[in-house]
Amino acid sequence: MDTSTRCLKRRLCEREVIFGTGLSLGSLRAAELVGRTRFDFVMVDTMHGHYDKVGATDSIRSLLRAGGPTPVARVSENSAGQINDMLDAGALGIVVPMIETRAEAEAAVQACFYPPVGRRSKGSVAPVMHGADYVARANSIISLIAMIETPDAAANADDILGVPGVTACLIGASDLEFVLGTGRDSSGFLGAVDRIVAAGLSHGVAVGISISSADETNRWIDRGLSFFLASHDLAILGSAIRRYDESFTVVRAGAGDGNGVRSRS
Repeated sequence: MDTSTRCLKRRLCEREVIFGTGLSLGSLRAAELVGRTRFDFVMVDTMHGHYDKVGATDSIRSLLRAGGPTPVARVSENSAGQINDMLDAGALGIVVPMIETRAEAEAAVQACFYPPVGRRSKGSVAPVMHGADYVARANSIISLIAMIETPDAAANADDILGVPGVTACLIGASDLEFVLGTGRDSSGFLGAVDRIVAAGLSHGVAVGISISSADETNRWIDRGLSFFLASHDLAILGSAIRRYDESFTVVRAGAGDGNGVRSRS
């Protein structure tokens, strides 16, 4: 991967509008397909996805070999061990869920980066994918994306996003609206988003949000967000299968009408 021109961290810091999608099925074949797309990044999801360490590593490395979307990984918790596993796999970004305090953001920074920024252990695994100079470059090319997903976290956004080393913030829209008990058009939800965006702008931290379709993009760009996580393989496959199934309804409707098509008994 040409990190000089395609570095996700640089693009986030410059608040370029970028799009990604998620992988949750745990399928290497799905990773190979997504690796050929024009998404800017792909999130290998070990939180809600069907991935173990080996499967996540294989998918991340498949994405790297494809030379397309930048692979990032969402860990299931703010754990130095899990973060290290995904960085050693070759992920160029780490998404940490449920960050609610400054101390939690600081712990994630410590786990993500080599000294003097953090306390990540120096290993020999990631350089296999990124080259012998990986350790020297790692801190400058790895993105730490903190997820803000609750009203308490939104209230603490200034403290969280003010932690040096936090590259970006991904708003966990589904959890935030669930906890608030409202929809995404509610004043409570939009107020929380605006608070997070204001904190991001204050500290030079890009803010993104999870979306289900491209139609949602402009409304969030107008509110100051700049990157978007657009669905995941499981939802996309489910939607495509339903549409494909529906395409045969005309055949089912015409079955047995004398035109040579017989319905199944």
